[in-house]
Amino acid sequence: MKVDYFEVTLDKGIDEPYLGGDPIKGIIEMVCSKQVRINGLIVRLTGVAETGWRSRQDDLPYESRHTFMDEQIDLTTTIAEHCTDDFELHEGKHSVEFEGRIPLDVLSSVERENHGSIRYMCTALMAIPEDGDTEVVSEKTFKVFSLLNLDAPYLHDKAHVTEEEEVTGCCGRRKGALIATMQVEQIGVMPGMTSKISLTVENKTKKRKKWMRKKENHECVLLSLCQQLDFVAVNRNDPMMIDRKSITIAVESHGTCKTKAGAGPQTKEIEFSVPPNLPPTSIHANRLVTVSYFFKLDLEHFDLVLPVIVDEKYFENVELESYDVYPTGWTIFKEIFEDTRNRLLYFYVSSNSRYYYLWSLLVSIGVLYNAFAMKLKVANDILCLFPLDFILFYDDSISLLRTVRIIKVIRLIDFVQRTQQRTTFPRLFKIVILAGSCIVLFHWNACVYFLFSIYEGITEESQTEFGFSYYKVFEPVFPNCEAYVDNNCWYNEDIDHTLDLDDVRDSYKMDLVNYWKNKHYRWETGNFSREYSMSVYWSALTITTCGQQPWPSTSSQNSLEICDTLIGVLVFATIIGSVGSVVVQMSQSVNEFRQMMDGIKFYMKYREVNSAIQERALSCFMYLMAHNQLDDEHCILSLLPPRLQANIAANLHMETLQKVQIFKLCESRFMHEVVLLVKQQVFSPNDYLCRKNEKAKEMFIVKKGKLRVIDDDTGKELDELNEGATFGELSIVHVKGNLLGTRRCVSLQSIGYSDIYVLYRDDVTRLLQEFPQEYKTIVMNAREMLHSRGLLETTELGEMCDPDDYEEAEDIVLEDMPVVEQLTRLNGIIEDLDASLNEMIISFSNSCIYYKQKVTCLENTFNQHRNEIRRDFKETNVVI
Repeated sequence: MKVDYFEVTLDKGIDEPYLGGDPIKGIIEMVCSKQVRINGLIVRLTGVAETGWRSRQDDLPYESRHTFMDEQIDLTTTIAEHCTDDFELHEGKHSVEFEGRIPLDVLSSVERENHGSIRYMCTALMAIPEDGDTEVVSEKTFKVFSLLNLDAPYLHDKAHVTEEEEVTGCCGRRKGALIATMQVEQIGVMPGMTSKISLTVENKTKKRKKWMRKKENHECVLLSLCQQLDFVAVNRNDPMMIDRKSITIAVESHGTCKTKAGAGPQTKEIEFSVPPNLPPTSIHANRLVTVSYFFKLDLEHFDLVLPVIVDEKYFENVELESYDVYPTGWTIFKEIFEDTRNRLLYFYVSSNSRYYYLWSLLVSIGVLYNAFAMKLKVANDILCLFPLDFILFYDDSISLLRTVRIIKVIRLIDFVQRTQQRTTFPRLFKIVILAGSCIVLFHWNACVYFLFSIYEGITEESQTEFGFSYYKVFEPVFPNCEAYVDNNCWYNEDIDHTLDLDDVRDSYKMDLVNYWKNKHYRWETGNFSREYSMSVYWSALTITTCGQQPWPSTSSQNSLEICDTLIGVLVFATIIGSVGSVVVQMSQSVNEFRQMMDGIKFYMKYREVNSAIQERALSCFMYLMAHNQLDDEHCILSLLPPRLQANIAANLHMETLQKVQIFKLCESRFMHEVVLLVKQQVFSPNDYLCRKNEKAKEMFIVKKGKLRVIDDDTGKELDELNEGATFGELSIVHVKGNLLGTRRCVSLQSIGYSDIYVLYRDDVTRLLQEFPQEYKTIVMNAREMLHSRGLLETTELGEMCDPDDYEEAEDIVLEDMPVVEQLTRLNGIIEDLDASLNEMIISFSNSCIYYKQKVTCLENTFNQHRNEIRRDFKETNVVI
């Protein structure tokens, strides 16, 4: 065949799942030894659910297969760029990229041996007509998790279940009852998160007598998160015969102590860690394979079961929506359409399907809970819009029927909560909410005041009456002329030696009336405007106690005044206090900055720091304040779960780190750990990040600003690094045969203020101990980089030396190695010395035993032949 190599590769590994609605990207690589004619190139994304087993009851085979996803991506036009006019593929290597999208209504990947599975496959097919219409095929499996709508507010609500069981003894005698209640903080959970569970157990059984008590065999009960897999298959010979199997697996367990008999209700709070990488709860209940979850508490007499819903994405949806600060009309329409579609898909269950009975207990409870919560909110909306106003045509005295619309406040509370999560101006929004609360409070109080005035009777006798009076509200009057233009628009009131003008106006009051009679117009207002404006004015002054009001003269008026005073003291004071706290929070950061600035100024002046250094320090401090970098990022992110921290770090650094050549071909799991090690630093103008001949122990990533590479010997600028550039990537790993050693060969200086992300060698070395395969990959990439630059020791033929072992130590100075490598090296040396010392001790012990045995044998021989030895010595005249 003319195609020597044909392989498809996806952007995610087999262990990293795609989510419903996510884009799926990949690349097709092919190598042709010579030109070959092709008909087209297609990529298929398929999802297949399969079940099958042999029934134990009737020994009949059951099997089912359903293809629920079949998407095609036609790459014929793309591959045409690599072909001739006759559609013949050029010889050599070719790469074709493709991109598709996973549908929203997908099923989670499941694999269970001897029962069933849900598998997804990416298949690349290239048709070649020259070889008898053959096809070159490459397949790659991938994992998919369904995406539920866990942003629904009711899935944040608590869920609980209570069970009670009578306990009997011998002869059926009743001993009491055991009551247990389990409550979960929220019914929707996410893998990797910690769910708070409250257990309340009350053991009302009678205590045993002292002589009858025995030691309990089991002092603990088990709380487990269980996964239930339901499989359905059809008989191979008779499609009307259906069999199903259910498997329950405890994916995580937590033990807790039992309550004693006769004890009162005991409540225990448990933080349950949900395991990561769990397939989400199935969104379709009429499929061949269904996944559901529940919490189970194993008690002595019964089990307590509480269903929950597990999803792969949870708070990330809310977080991503909060970043859409300036949505367009099309974006809003698309989000509403997708949200409506997700809800329809989530709640839809086909009632005429023959697999309808597959609604297992757990799945049905979860879906029915969801539907019931939605039904409650829809019922509230319908009740608010119920046309009760028509009743007022028959009896207008019961206008309080319209208060049913207050039920709509549930939507208002929901709106406030969601807006506080998404708004970029939370303090301004809080002030608007407080102002709206004041307006509503003034309005309600004004309505009460006007009704009270109608009840007592509206009078026109005096302006000092407590109740409402039209005499208190005059229609506004405006002049028809302007005094600065028209001389006839000014009445001369030159009265000398007068302290109070009103004291003498009574004498010419009628002259004033006649003068202005035809030089003004009256703005006529309706009674409602006068009634409402006066009532709101009285309400605002009374509640805020900011003005003088007519004093009450009856008991009912005193009661109303007392109630308004209490409202003003309690409710309105709380609102004003909230406004004050918001204002304090708005100025808190400025006050803290001023205190820190004053402290730095005082310290530098007290220590008599050079004025130039003082100016640089203050300028750097102002830069940090202007760019909101005075807060420690690590402290802020430490409040988030580790999964969200990894997602934020990957969003910031993953794209840059993937471009670094030393991390080429590294797994995504390792890269997600690397991004967590990156730390931020700020450098002021002309600061040196590193100097020539310094020990290289970190890598730099330019986030913001510019850096220049300088040769200290000549003072010449060699290069300039902009945003997104990296420097010193070879410093994070030790490479055998590096001609540069462990020292910097150039200097790096900041041109202006620069925000730099730093990756330290010690952190990477510590991480590589957990990823030995990635260590080999990084060392190989570093060797290739050094060899391409001519900075690696080579053989006589100019080829790279092949090290036998990547962990083999090189004869370098111990001080130049990272701390982790130093400790590892010393640990190995200590282990070698310990082994040698043990061998020497064992050898010494064996030698001692051997020579002791020799001496003992010699003593025995001497004692046996003592007389003969003495006689021989005497005969030979040997003197001892």
